[in-house]
Amino acid sequence: MRKKRLRDPGVLDFQIDPEPLAECLTEFGGLSVVSEAYRAFGVRDAVVRELHVRERKSGMAEAEVVESPLLLFAAGGDRLEDLAQLRQDQVLAATAGFELATPDVALNFPYCFHDPKLVEARPQNTLAFVPSPSEPLQQLEIRFAVSAPMSAALKQ
Repeated sequence: MRKKRLRDPGVLDFQIDPEPLAECLTEFGGLSVVSEAYRAFGVRDAVVRELHVRERKSGMAEAEVVESPLLLFAAGGDRLEDLAQLRQDQVLAATAGFELATPDVALNFPYCFHDPKLVEARPQNTLAFVPSPSEPLQQLEIRFAVSAPMSAALKQ
């Protein structure tokens, strides 16, 4: 029986071709599965149907702003500033069907749910305070709690 020859450590079985490929490649190809699951479970449709909190209607849709951090965290990002790196990947944008949100847009989106009047209700001399849910948060909880397509998908 012939002995199998081991490669030298650190030497890989390929050569680097200096000519660029005509095909588009991405190191984030697996994120297309995350995006597909987000849509297959009906979350994107539920966000489009139920979530209308942004004051400005120009720019990105709410569903895209919600999906951007989802893809970021699935890619291993640990802060919204990491979206800048994902935004540079044109193949990922083509796969997702939109250009991912900027870090500023993703960071400012939760403020759509903020109600300063509820914060003003903070008792004096209180170190920690959690305000009551704002109207948009209450509506979000009610609408998504009874979202039939998502609930049915999650039960399977």
